Amino acid sequence: MVMVIVGDANADLLVMADHYPLPGDDALVRALDWSSGGAGVNTAVAAQRLTGDVRLVTRVGNDAAAGLALAAVRAVALDERFIQHDPILATGSCVVIVSPDGERTLYSFRGASAALQPPDAAWSSGADWVHLCGHALIEGQQCATATAMLFAARQRGLRCSLDVCLPFIRLHPQCSTILDAVDVLFANEAELQALVPGSADEAVRRLATPQRLVVAKLGARGCLVGDGHTIQAVPAHPATAVDATGCGDAFAAAFISGLRQGGTPAHAARLANAVGAWVVARHGAAAAMPTRAEVGALLASAGDHDVATWLAGWPA
Repeated sequence: MVMVIVGDANADLLVMADHYPLPGDDALVRALDWSSGGAGVNTAVAAQRLTGDVRLVTRVGNDAAAGLALAAVRAVALDERFIQHDPILATGSCVVIVSPDGERTLYSFRGASAALQPPDAAWSSGADWVHLCGHALIEGQQCATATAMLFAARQRGLRCSLDVCLPFIRLHPQCSTILDAVDVLFANEAELQALVPGSADEAVRRLATPQRLVVAKLGARGCLVGDGHTIQAVPAHPATAVDATGCGDAFAAAFISGLRQGGTPAHAARLANAVGAWVVARHGAAAAMPTRAEVGALLASAGDHDVATWLAGWPA
């Protein structure tokens, strides 16, 4: 079976900055680097390294940046049959400014990603899960394509998930039709606040149903998982924050991978917290995603032998 991921592919410019300058000021940066990025690529690479059965649906340009955006995809031998190449628009790009505390601020150019066309009908062949990255639902042709894929997946009985983003929520305040079509909804605290004002706990309580898990990504405080009956708090895996870029994407990829391998939401959350901890302790996004062996070793070193043993038993 195959997991299909719909989302952006970007060429990321990573900027390590000591502070943000005032308008008109001039500030030096500590480091500068180009890498593969975009929520679609980040999530797909993370899941591919865990399960090896991922298909990415995205769109890049016919420019030099396309090779950079897809470098991490090619490094893990991910299925590229449904990666489109736009003849006119440039590949999406993102300037990622990382402050000393590891937090990242993004300046994004969506480029070819926003022009995603309906893929060939074979996109769902052999699939058991479809995951949408929130930026795919922001606007234009990409939003129409991703929405149609989501509802087609539901009609075919596939499980679906969505990792929301603030632009999607702001542009689509009446998004209940989309939310009702997913089995798992991922959101961080700011996104939960935008969906349901109040605490993260209250937002999870109100959004979760017996048909929809809601997973709140709380960073250094771990996560909350609500199933419409109870809410479980899962502590974070220990980590020293270096760069938060791609952590949420890695978390979602690991959580879904865990469910696809028959794990409980609690086991999937512990795995996802460990994968997020691995990524936040390293610079970059897609290229920083861990292998299954690396996650297993990290879990074992923290004494979580139960999840480490479960992970080691997944099919090769």
